[in-house]
Amino acid sequence: NVIKELKEVVKNTQPVRMIRFADDTFSFTPNKWLEEFAEKYKRMINLPFYCMMRPNTLDKKSAELLSKAGCKSISMNIESGASEIRKGVLKRNISDDILIRSFKIAKEYNLNVQSNSMIAVPGSKISDDLNTLEVVRNIKPEMPTFDILVPFKGTKIWELSVEMGVLDPSINTATGMFDSEGSILNNYTEKEKRI
Repeated sequence: NVIKELKEVVKNTQPVRMIRFADDTFSFTPNKWLEEFAEKYKRMINLPFYCMMRPNTLDKKSAELLSKAGCKSISMNIESGASEIRKGVLKRNISDDILIRSFKIAKEYNLNVQSNSMIAVPGSKISDDLNTLEVVRNIKPEMPTFDILVPFKGTKIWELSVEMGVLDPSINTATGMFDSEGSILNNYTEKEKRI
């Protein structure tokens, strides 16, 4: 029971000023669980909170429930501003229209948005990354973040990177530490990596 656990945290860990829910997707749809949570959270916890959502799961009803419950900020992934990279490489079937709509809905319900975008995706070009920057500028999240994609061995994106010939399979990505500046992928020139 989430509310019961939160009551214990608030009681035993003072002062608590905000709650952060780190679930990948806080709620898929505005279902009965979210309705019950919103009512109970507001009544029993009544602290501002932050959660993670996917653009294709944030609709007006979900945003309204989150806002009424006390949600002040959400995190949503843009992934890539290039829809063909987002869908084809990253396997995120989220259209540009859904991205734009979800960020507008968040603003309508006073939910500050942290957006997450990846650059240097296998198969992408510098123009795709600049397009991602432009999409983020147009969407206007309150806190945009950009990360350079690092394919870890054993993941599908690592296999795809090696298969595409943009990653040397001898590079150890397990440590997360690299000797190069910028992307470890070779689908960018050294000059492009410094942009």
